Amino acid sequence: IPPRSLCRRLTTVLVLSVCSLFSPAKVLGADPRLMDVVEGMRKRQESIHDLKLRISTGEHRSDAYAEFYRDSTDRPVRNATPDSFKRNIHKRFEFIERSPCWALSEFDPMGKTISQIVFDGTALNQFTSGQPNTSYRSMPMKSAEPPLTQGHKSLEVILGKDLISWLEEASSVSIRTHLESGAELIELSFSNPAVNAEPEIRYWVTVNSTRNYWPVKVVYEIVATDGKPDSRVEITAEGWNDTGHMNYPKMTTSRRFQRSSLNRKNEELELIDSIVSEVTEVAMNTGISDDAFELKFPPRTIFYDASQRKYYEVGSDGEEHAYIPTPKGIRGAVMTYQFCVFAAVVVYLFRRKTA
Repeated sequence: IPPRSLCRRLTTVLVLSVCSLFSPAKVLGADPRLMDVVEGMRKRQESIHDLKLRISTGEHRSDAYAEFYRDSTDRPVRNATPDSFKRNIHKRFEFIERSPCWALSEFDPMGKTISQIVFDGTALNQFTSGQPNTSYRSMPMKSAEPPLTQGHKSLEVILGKDLISWLEEASSVSIRTHLESGAELIELSFSNPAVNAEPEIRYWVTVNSTRNYWPVKVVYEIVATDGKPDSRVEITAEGWNDTGHMNYPKMTTSRRFQRSSLNRKNEELELIDSIVSEVTEVAMNTGISDDAFELKFPPRTIFYDASQRKYYEVGSDGEEHAYIPTPKGIRGAVMTYQFCVFAAVVVYLFRRKTA
């Protein structure tokens, strides 16, 4: 018969072992509702094989917009005044996606293509009308995210990472559920603590479980070293498009707030800009050909091919020809040289005349 102290130790070990088998996991197992949210979001993403969107956006810039960018960049905007900025910007886009490939095109009011960005899964190709220096081909990228002009990306991608990944990596998530207009809304809140040079980030996410677990509100704050929010982004979705396959958010509003760049001691956040994106047309799982992800540069476009490290120019016939760009500053050097020669000739003639 083992001594009483040994029995107590064995009993303690057995109890702890049994408890560990039935205890919840630290991340997703902590709350079954969180597991349902992540699983529901993942199933929705996996059910969308391809996507086509027509988007209309309107951006409004506040007075703080100019001040913030003037003091935080070295671009010419530094010397600009708030009145020199365009306050309201309206754009129209077409977005197509067949993961990992996607293409984003911007149109003018007449329907002409202004710019186009294509990611074929390995390389990023871009064309911008009227700006040949921003056109390039075969720019290698391990991953690429399109600009946040379409609602579902701004709702599901936070600071370059998928929302599901944020939820899976969170050490603790607070969950609250309530009904609103017949829909079940799940509110999630969590944070990432500051690590080394990375600041603390706080998140508040609301998911509509009735509508295919779409996020309908995303708020995140980046916390400064003084413990106060340094910036905040608020994204909300309203209305739905019925695709026959599932619902898709119709209207998305994104607002950015920043602590004053002129007075960092001011704890209040100022509105920088707000962007309203409306999805006017949406189609899912209708099939997208490979040609949609092949960028063809228009005639008279000068672009840089990163794989070959060469410049090319597209002729009027659509054929590509090697192009040698003019070195920057050579025109000014020639003018300076000509001026020096002219000045030397004038001085020589003047001295000869007075001699």
